Amino acid sequence: MKLKAVYKTLEEIPQDLRENYTERDGQYVLSGVEGIKTQADVDQLKKSLDAERDEHKKTKQALKKFGDVDPETLQDNLDELEELRSSGKKKLDDTAINEIVERRVKKELRKTETERDELKLKFEDSSKQLGELQSEKRNNSIESALRKAAEKIGVRKEAMDDVLARKSIFDVSEDGKIVTRDGCGVTPGLDPENWIAVHVKTAPHWVPPSRGADANPGSGNAPGNTAQTFGELVSEVFTKS
Repeated sequence: MKLKAVYKTLEEIPQDLRENYTERDGQYVLSGVEGIKTQADVDQLKKSLDAERDEHKKTKQALKKFGDVDPETLQDNLDELEELRSSGKKKLDDTAINEIVERRVKKELRKTETERDELKLKFEDSSKQLGELQSEKRNNSIESALRKAAEKIGVRKEAMDDVLARKSIFDVSEDGKIVTRDGCGVTPGLDPENWIAVHVKTAPHWVPPSRGADANPGSGNAPGNTAQTFGELVSEVFTKS
């Protein structure tokens, strides 16, 4: 005997199967099998979905009359209307209109001030980052020029850090040249090469000692073929400049 999903009356159900059926909406549906979905279940679900769609349609139709008015503006208007009603005013006179305009102006002003403050913070942050990048670029340019000049003059590698430690006395001019700044205790306008040539007079340890005619013959600097002295090197630098 095949089981039926639905019986109209209890009497139609075989006696030994009645415990598997439950009364629902005036009829008896099969409920004693776990996990099974009867047509009644499907119909009930469809009924619920149809009711939900109908409510949604009604809500959408009701909101359609407000057009493009956003919820925030609508709430503001409702609040203003409530204020007018509570004050006992039947219509919008000049005073009421002015109050509404003033409230709206203040609201828009607050919004504008918030946007202004946000833009100000972004601008300040961008300006700070730009300043840091420009400073880093300037320092790199000065350091590179100092290294190049020091290598050309023959500054010891051990003294290079000492040379670079004085990069703060240099700046980049409007025409892009690296020169000594005003008011830093040195002659202004000197490029790195000329500044190093002058400064080694008070820091002779920056360069190797001069080798003259009395140099060790085994070194390859025999008399008549002496190495260029530091004084000659400095003189040559100033002559070229």
